Amino acid sequence: ATDVASALALSAQCTRLGQQIDYDATIAGLADDAISAAQSGSRVGGVQLPVRIRNRDGFLGRMQDLEFWGMSAIAQMARIRTRSVSLGGNGQFTRLSALQQVGPAPWSSALTEDLDLGLELTLRGWDLECAPAAWVSQQGVETVRALLRQRTRPRLTQ
Repeated sequence: ATDVASALALSAQCTRLGQQIDYDATIAGLADDAISAAQSGSRVGGVQLPVRIRNRDGFLGRMQDLEFWGMSAIAQMARIRTRSVSLGGNGQFTRLSALQQVGPAPWSSALTEDLDLGLELTLRGWDLECAPAAWVSQQGVETVRALLRQRTRPRLTQ
């Protein structure tokens, strides 16, 4: 696989699972129960878990955790009520039949392939849910230089 979209498509074909968890992430909380409960509806095509930063002891880690847990997760939880949850980044679980309905290569080659997938699922009538009882724990960057590189890289590759 030469890009994220190809790697995700290959992973879904090989494992028969549609999940996106980055290499530095671990699933925490009541993940199995939360994901199963969120996908219990027949029209739920995807579930997004909130993200926590594991190394949040220092200032930079706390700020990233505030961004992911304090702002993004709370926004996603609020979107449950309006049925406008989106898929993005770490912690996505997508129903295989929903992926198959999008096509043999459900992820676009765009940098925003996860957001694109959420839109494709929504356009096809699938619901997206957030499971706030579980979360993905990931490593935060530890230097300002690494943070700047992480945050500006997408703009440089578009």
